[in-house]
Amino acid sequence: MELTYKLPEWKDPQGSAIPITFRDVLKAGGKTELEIAAIEDELKGVALAETVLAGSLAPA
Repeated sequence: MELTYKLPEWKDPQGSAIPITFRDVLKAGGKTELEIAAIEDELKGVALAETVLAGSLAPA
């Protein structure tokens, strides 16, 4: 837990919780906005493919 607090993408939630997004991690890793947008598009495509495939594999 202590190591997590030292990561650049971590933000102090002031007693609450703030999710760390892919965008936060990529930005902290030095990716450009263009690279981040491309990766986010790829992730959306993968999520869509998983949804479609899960529906086609469901028992009828």
